[in-house]
Amino acid sequence: MTKMSSTLIKKIMSASSCLSLVVLLNSCSKENDFKPELLELENKRVPAPVVTPLNNRELLGKYIYFDASLSASAGQFARGGAMTQSCASCHLPQQGYAGFESGSSDRGQMQWGAVPFSFKSGIGEGAVEGSFGGRKPPSAAYATFSPKLRLGTLDVAGQYQGGLFWDGRATGAELGNPAAEQARGPFLADKEHNFNTVTGRRDLLVMIRQGSYYPLYKTVYGAGLDGISVSTDPASQLVTDHYNNVAFAIAAYEASSDVNQFSSKYDDVMARRATFNAEEAEGYRLMRSSATKNCGNSGCHAEKGETGPALFTDFTYDNIGLPWKSEYRKEEGLQKGAVDQGIYTTLVSPKVPRDLPVQNPQAHIAAFKTPTLRNVALGENAGSGGPGRGKRFMHNGIFSSLEEVMHFYNTRDVAGAGWNPKTKADDKNVANGWRPWGAPEYAQTMHRGPEIGNLGLTVGQEKAIVAFMRTLSDTRPVAPPPAYRATATQQITN
Repeated sequence: MTKMSSTLIKKIMSASSCLSLVVLLNSCSKENDFKPELLELENKRVPAPVVTPLNNRELLGKYIYFDASLSASAGQFARGGAMTQSCASCHLPQQGYAGFESGSSDRGQMQWGAVPFSFKSGIGEGAVEGSFGGRKPPSAAYATFSPKLRLGTLDVAGQYQGGLFWDGRATGAELGNPAAEQARGPFLADKEHNFNTVTGRRDLLVMIRQGSYYPLYKTVYGAGLDGISVSTDPASQLVTDHYNNVAFAIAAYEASSDVNQFSSKYDDVMARRATFNAEEAEGYRLMRSSATKNCGNSGCHAEKGETGPALFTDFTYDNIGLPWKSEYRKEEGLQKGAVDQGIYTTLVSPKVPRDLPVQNPQAHIAAFKTPTLRNVALGENAGSGGPGRGKRFMHNGIFSSLEEVMHFYNTRDVAGAGWNPKTKADDKNVANGWRPWGAPEYAQTMHRGPEIGNLGLTVGQEKAIVAFMRTLSDTRPVAPPPAYRATATQQITN
């Protein structure tokens, strides 16, 4: 819970500039005139409770997002696996566009990626059966507000801010758009969509060209895919350009009012359409008070800056001292002592923006991005595996409830503190499931400020804060798109 500027999102556009953006998007022709430098998705503001019809680019992105056929099969496009993986397989709308915890019996029951097949600690199974990545899928909701990776200013001066993925490697430096850069990654990941890293970009485009919604693709980007086949050079500029088009379409959908709804009870309260109950009101007060070191006011989960919507994140990176998660690390073939290095791997890689100064990157080992609190509770108890199956929390899925997360923030540095998932209390009954927090995975860079570790909150205060966080869940359900019909584009404003 690091400190942040009261002008966290000072780049969020005013209403007039937002209108200009809409005019810009609606003026795009059928040819590929989509210039990423003209579309800063972090500035796209969707005022609650407006539901904006998807334009053609957003609708195309939605079809791609939910299309489970866009994963490598056991045939010509594959490294082994089944055509069962979509973006929505791991980023489920009903879970706040994140993952959860399920049993293993759901595999193969997907249609458009609407139903997940298997998760372990919130980490989704890839196209190859039994393949799991090393981190829990972060929420795609409100992710498009994240700026390009940069050094923060004012209260977050000297801290890295922005980018996407838990480690910020989708910096935005290449395409001018972190969300589009992020969208390109999973298709070529062996534990996700599993396309071949050499030919996969071309192969994905061939599948889209052969798909039912290809007429919609041509409406948005022209007929350039007509010239792509399995014999096309996968390194050609044509393939690169259209692969980026796919990523921009997904990013446009992720910036739409489907994904960033601002439809929560909190939004209704702020608009004076509803009121908090007593516990929620107390949690809101505590989030913005010295009791939590102003976490929700000027800290890492601050409500908002001087302008722009309330996002409850400052987009920075931190090592909060999470304990080792054995199941999650063993999926990567790593033993205890091998550290997930977080944003450090980005800072020392060629992905770092050329104009971003990098000093003492070792100080950022094991630092991960601060997620938004919006939708953090959505689907927390809705796992398909029965009672106790639900959402998982933190980048490694180590915590199974918001109560546990809050107690960790409150007592990480308190001697003898821990948690009992069965009773959701620090009852210290080892026979009943209690366990101490355990040593941090990487203590050398762990944040030791007053914002975490020993806040001195009572159990009632912890519960009040959790009650407030539950008011941040969006309420409008999102369904996968219907089977594509060529006439569908006539009903959508481009």
